[in-house]
Amino acid sequence: MAQKEIHSALRQVGARYASSDLTKCRKTAALAHNLRVLRHTNGGPKGLLTKLSQLEGTAHDRRRVKYMMKCLWYIGSKGARDFLMEMGLVRDPVALDVRVMNILQAVGLPLPEKRVPGDASTYDEIEARVLADICKPLKLTGIEFDRMIYQNYESIMQVT
Repeated sequence: MAQKEIHSALRQVGARYASSDLTKCRKTAALAHNLRVLRHTNGGPKGLLTKLSQLEGTAHDRRRVKYMMKCLWYIGSKGARDFLMEMGLVRDPVALDVRVMNILQAVGLPLPEKRVPGDASTYDEIEARVLADICKPLKLTGIEFDRMIYQNYESIMQVT
């Protein structure tokens, strides 16, 4: 039942990549799966956020990102980082989008051929380099760097 309603809503708003055939629509399947996960999580969405906040220890930011990507379908490296940043659950991720990658390329940081890394290990590698080579020397968190790039992209690209 929920899957039909989700699919109908996606088609009605003209969502990208929402197949006209319900049985072939990966976006509908992912959203239905994510709804089931939230319904079966003790405490619902708030329970999921609580569980994420309880993932501590070394590299807890990365553990939280990986957990989100594992639990929820259609949530990739960037999406998990964006969500967790907005929720205040991580401090040092960098959401690598086209803007960030353009700036990194403009300043001469060697990057893989793909404009935005699709696989998690490449994403993690680039993020680690940005944190070590740019953020740490400037005493910035990943979030501060990410927001600075997002808010000042046009100005930065004019200078580079």
